[in-house]
Amino acid sequence: MSTEQQEAIDTEEERQALYEHIASEHQHININETIKGKASMGDKAADAIATFSGSITFLLLNATAFVVWIVVNTLAPRTMRIDPYPFQFLTMAVSLEAIFLSIFVLVSQNRQAAKDRIMAENNYLTDVESRQAIMGVIEHLSAQDSELVRQTKLLTQQARILTELIEKQKRRSKRTAEVQG
Repeated sequence: MSTEQQEAIDTEEERQALYEHIASEHQHININETIKGKASMGDKAADAIATFSGSITFLLLNATAFVVWIVVNTLAPRTMRIDPYPFQFLTMAVSLEAIFLSIFVLVSQNRQAAKDRIMAENNYLTDVESRQAIMGVIEHLSAQDSELVRQTKLLTQQARILTELIEKQKRRSKRTAEVQG
């Protein structure tokens, strides 16, 4: 085995060791599972409430409740009206609902922002790792190209020498045939 071939093997072994080291340093994790596992009961409740309050179902339930409230307190006999016009109790209930929903949404957004920061860092580490791996592959391919060029030149030179030897042998054979003939 030539010195160059031994160096190529050493370099490849070192490169493989480097890749394994990089892979062991950066553990690929499922961010969603990591965050979900660390969420407190309040965080989970805030996420669930924020998710539900952003749905069409929530919108339709609120609209239905408001319409029923207004109709009952407008068209029902006066003795059955618990919140007559201008619907002060309804206004207060809607205001409280808005306050609490905004708090739940903010808590949920803060958790999402923390998750986004972790994902961005994980993506960055993955990008760095991928870049290093790609650079290693490019270096390896470049080394292979250089080795192929070297071997091609060597084979071309050897083919030229063999061709010259064959030509010399043909001339000798021709001279020997002329002398014998």
